[in-house]
Amino acid sequence: MTFESLCKKIDLPSEVYLTVTALHKQLEWDRLDPWMNKLFSRDTWEEGLDQLQKIFDTDEQGYRMLTCMLQAAVATLKCYQERGIDESIFIETMAAFRRFVKEHRDSYGHYGFDRAFWTPRQLAMEEFRIGELEYEMVLFEGKKAISIHIPSDAKLTRESCEASFKAAKDFFLHFAKEYADGIYFCDSWLLAPNLMFVLPAKSGILLFQRFFHIIKIDTENDDYMEWVFKNSNLSLDEVPQNTSLQRNMKSFLLQGGKIGSAAGILIKEY
Repeated sequence: MTFESLCKKIDLPSEVYLTVTALHKQLEWDRLDPWMNKLFSRDTWEEGLDQLQKIFDTDEQGYRMLTCMLQAAVATLKCYQERGIDESIFIETMAAFRRFVKEHRDSYGHYGFDRAFWTPRQLAMEEFRIGELEYEMVLFEGKKAISIHIPSDAKLTRESCEASFKAAKDFFLHFAKEYADGIYFCDSWLLAPNLMFVLPAKSGILLFQRFFHIIKIDTENDDYMEWVFKNSNLSLDEVPQNTSLQRNMKSFLLQGGKIGSAAGILIKEY
């Protein structure tokens, strides 16, 4: 798979595609390769990111970093192939890049890439999208476990969640059994108990919560600002009111309510 074909397969917006394919021809890959190689390991990806950022110095909208990440993803595909992992999982996993540039547009009005701190997980084969959800191999209380992430485009129905849980268990049993046998947990604003006060009873988010046994609540966490209001830097007076969730949450917060976040362990074995 070439750089260009990867960009097409993950359906990058045309404006972004044109920018990164032009940059791909301009960047000094011999200079970048040693640091890009560090993106393939959790132990070294922070160093790699730091050095790449220093090389780019100013990187308008993060496009140079995005180009590097996508070039690295081409190499990651070879690792998928060597391990016999289906290319469809690779494409769905790397489609996070498409999602992230679109989320940047939703927040700031134009495409860009500001998630370099996150995407080495995909490049290093530490995180996979399987069905509607994403699964990251991590340590939980010192033991190997699976952290469940909820992409912004996930459809949270009972059927889609259960299908994803089952497919993920099968995947890790085959490719990383030492993690498959650990706990599956989620730490997210989407598990915050107080969402019951701002969402309808049949909400997919509230349904998703019921899959988990809550073990920790952090009422001060404000991650929801980024995901609900699309910009964590806004005051309550400035937040958009385009959806019922935005309106209900603003009203709840103005009345002194708190959303926060919570961590929970998947209750059922799949």
